[in-house]
Amino acid sequence: MNRSKILSALVELDPQNPAVLQQLALVVIDFLRRYADEERVYDRAIAVTPKDAALRASRAEVELNWHADPHPLISTIEAFVAQDSGEAKHLAWVWLRGALCTRDFDGARRATRCAADRWVLRRHDSDSAILV
Repeated sequence: MNRSKILSALVELDPQNPAVLQQLALVVIDFLRRYADEERVYDRAIAVTPKDAALRASRAEVELNWHADPHPLISTIEAFVAQDSGEAKHLAWVWLRGALCTRDFDGARRATRCAADRWVLRRHDSDSAILV
């Protein structure tokens, strides 16, 4: 049984579990580029936990992946950060991506600063470094 069938079976067993729904969206649907299905799965997960900032950001990220539109992602992140600045560190990974897609380098700096305690800069070779 492949992973897609296993996750689908888990969703049938526990349709109210947002973690299973998120895994289904991330692991199976996103990699297969079935974006309409991914949106539906995220919408189901958000219906269960409507205040989950990471789920909402992931749902908005579908628009970036599918239609190359970073604006829903940026507006979602800005709304959550305006409500609770503590959410910024949890959304920094996707905030950075959205900021770079819009060439908002100030936003990219803010996202990087928010996650400075969570990300580690490691030397990759003599000329570059990577974030882990």
